[in-house]
Amino acid sequence: SDFKVASSVCVASSSVALRCFRGDIAAQRAVELRAASLVDTWMDWFQDFSEELPQCTRIDFLVSYHGSGHADVWTCEVGECGASLCSLEVHGRNLAALNNAISDDPSGRFPIPLPTTIPRNNGAKS
Repeated sequence: SDFKVASSVCVASSSVALRCFRGDIAAQRAVELRAASLVDTWMDWFQDFSEELPQCTRIDFLVSYHGSGHADVWTCEVGECGASLCSLEVHGRNLAALNNAISDDPSGRFPIPLPTTIPRNNGAKS
């Protein structure tokens, strides 16, 4: 009964501890640090097997909360520049792909900086 189904619903960082970890802020922080460490590990893996990093990657995590500041974090999917962006619009993904394709632009027009904010949708597109 505690299992939460994956969805495109976003939870504000300020609400995660209450909604997902029974108010346990230490567990939230530990999960965020572990997820960041796993991302670094995957980026290292990409660099070991390719001359350049992919222009866009989505890494999904599975988290199991055990209480008292303790939770386990696993990678459950590493996706390429696919269609499911979990309520994020395609602006950043498309621009990253374009910049990657035109990385050696002699005119100096590329790469174009990524937007500081990326629009979201209600998740129905995911």
